[in-house]
Amino acid sequence: MWKNIGNDFYLTRGDTAPMPFTLTSKSDSKVRYIPETGKDTLIFTVKKSTSDKTAIITKSLAAGDITFDSAGNGTINILPADTASLDYGIYYYDLQLTTPDAAGVQTVITPSVFKVCEEVTF
Repeated sequence: MWKNIGNDFYLTRGDTAPMPFTLTSKSDSKVRYIPETGKDTLIFTVKKSTSDKTAIITKSLAAGDITFDSAGNGTINILPADTASLDYGIYYYDLQLTTPDAAGVQTVITPSVFKVCEEVTF
């Protein structure tokens, strides 16, 4: 089980969670932006706190962990192994896009809650 409330994300520990998001063009917020593998870098990072140096979960466009459909709907693919060994509680994530043009590095989802919720069957 998972759900989004704003940018905050809640999931049951050890579950599969297709985390949805969209990116829009900087020049026109109605146009969806689809990053290009090999050209753009898109990194999803989860940490226990925003000041931690070590990431607990990292997903990327280059590794195929982040995908887009033809309509520009993005999905960060959270797998059971990503959270199975985590303690229940609140973590933090962000999503950073790096493009080779003048836009450079952009944190497209600023630090938000990534809550690992309790489970009964495991």
